[in-house]
Amino acid sequence: MVNDLSGIDDLELMPLGGGYMVRRERLMNELIAKGRKAGIVVLYAPDGFGKTSVLLQYTHEVKCDPTRGPVRIIEADRAIGREVFMQLEVVTEELKDKPHSLIAIDNVPNLDQHDTEDLIDRIRGLRAMGVGVFISCRPSNRQLIHGLGDSVKINAQMLKVHAYEYSAWASAFSISTSLDFYQLTQGVPELVSAMQSGLYGQGDVAQMLENEIVNIYGAALVDLASLENNALFSVACLMVLMGEGNISELEACGVRLSAIDQSYLVRDYPIFGVDPADRSFTCLGTEDNARLRLRKLVAEIRPELVVRAARILIKAGRCDTAMDLADAFLDRSAVLELAGQYGVDLALTGHGGDVCRAALGKTESDGQASEPTPDEALGIYLAAVSVSNTKLARYMASIIEHAGEQAICELDPVSWKVAHAFTAACYGDGGLGLPASHATLESEASCAALDMLSAHVEIKHGLTERAKGGEILAGLKTDKAYDCELDIAGTFVRADRMLTELFDGSYAGTDERDDEMALTLEALEARGIRALAIWVRMVLSARRLLAGMPVTDE
Repeated sequence: MVNDLSGIDDLELMPLGGGYMVRRERLMNELIAKGRKAGIVVLYAPDGFGKTSVLLQYTHEVKCDPTRGPVRIIEADRAIGREVFMQLEVVTEELKDKPHSLIAIDNVPNLDQHDTEDLIDRIRGLRAMGVGVFISCRPSNRQLIHGLGDSVKINAQMLKVHAYEYSAWASAFSISTSLDFYQLTQGVPELVSAMQSGLYGQGDVAQMLENEIVNIYGAALVDLASLENNALFSVACLMVLMGEGNISELEACGVRLSAIDQSYLVRDYPIFGVDPADRSFTCLGTEDNARLRLRKLVAEIRPELVVRAARILIKAGRCDTAMDLADAFLDRSAVLELAGQYGVDLALTGHGGDVCRAALGKTESDGQASEPTPDEALGIYLAAVSVSNTKLARYMASIIEHAGEQAICELDPVSWKVAHAFTAACYGDGGLGLPASHATLESEASCAALDMLSAHVEIKHGLTERAKGGEILAGLKTDKAYDCELDIAGTFVRADRMLTELFDGSYAGTDERDDEMALTLEALEARGIRALAIWVRMVLSARRLLAGMPVTDE
């Protein structure tokens, strides 16, 4: 469709919708100056960045310039090459004797190589005639963008609403200036305009913003999916599944993102919040709304990436987010596979119940299904110990024992040592039938969680022998093994520090740690982590008793 702007009222020029009410003054001034000199302007960005708004503002500026000729706009979205060329031929014939005129082509579609090269030749021919050309397209239209290398280029990063524009946008859309524009919207024009509160309540505004976030990420993913470089689309999907994180976390699991691809995301798809300085990324939306809906979208189109994202998250220590993904989108077999690889991490961050339910559910649904592998059995064993399911733990221990010495030797040494230490921490030296440590597994390998569990076992032994536990705890490098809602090894050690104060003379009464530990106790009981919950309850009760405070009858 071709639009002739001569004789159209200024107000009629501006369509309804976000971003059309605010003039991008600095951007316009720069574009007008550079555009007239270069003759061709290429604006490329995903949907939601106000491409059409900028195009209309640019054409309006040209229309109001008495030294310029007529302006024509071609709407090319979803058009085929022949349709674009037909419209272009019409306006070219009309403007051939009118110098300094302008043709604006909005939303140029991705054409095949032959048609794209033809379009580039026609655009350069128009410039040679003295006709300016302004085109907008999506970043995936790389052949067109690169083919017009001598044009003025405006990318998505340049279209973001910047700090110096906030007051104008806040005024236009009745947005409270106390809100953090960038944190909520990352400066995406369509999202900023979605924050308008003039006609809506705050709850409606929040929902509108979440809806727009889903739409814009969805459009960006569709655009990325059309690229020949499928790796960039996969990385973007992983970022959506993870929500936020660091590129190094992706690389640690074999996901490669070159410097060129990082620059593409920063420049062309800033919605993913890639910060080249610290190599972090942050997706917009709340966990229970936009992010959840986007994860569902990705899980439907690229289900194989969900397991990969879960592995990346667990390896990065973000087990809670990983298990949220698993609970929402993975079947029992996939959960057990994760348990076989990361049994220690899942059990020691309070997700043993999830693993046990997956194991029991798979047994019930499959009937005489094959037994779990030794790796999976050890992961399920750790999970069962964490939630005091001794029957399941003993069964998994028997599977490991029956697998034979060679299978046991192939288990991860650290996981094996953690399993023994965790069993001793929860059940003492009696054990639950886990085979005795094999010589080949007695390596020097360790981890923070193992050190903490071993220290706790020594504390228990030391207290019964009237020894001091402070020296044992002083040897630990940290009191934190995981940055998750529950850190079981860390909780053991923090409780032990609070307990040893009762014996070394440093106890001065209850403090904020008791309140924090009481909240942790609630979380432990909610997840069914009984052995640790009993220990924490004992520590809290002992401290209250020695402080002369009433002890709650549990």
